Amino acid sequence: MATTLVLIAVFVPLSFLQGTLAACSRIRPSPWPPPWRISSVLALTLTPMMASKILSADMHESPIARAIHATLDAARRTYRRMLTGAY
Repeated sequence: MATTLVLIAVFVPLSFLQGTLAACSRIRPSPWPPPWRISSVLALTLTPMMASKILSADMHESPIARAIHATLDAARRTYRRMLTGAY
């Protein structure tokens, strides 16, 4: 989703340019090439739908996932203590 927003933020304003810079940006027939369009549509529609089908609320975490979560939680606690000056 972030990539889609960045592409939109960069290429949509290019379509409104005028003058020499506009001529340079219009070398291609479309300022937003088809692969980026397809990627954006998939990122905004198909990927969330597939994730909702794969992931479910009753899934159990593997030992590796629990270890990663514990490590990230410890890092988060350490960072919070550093920000509050209680380190």
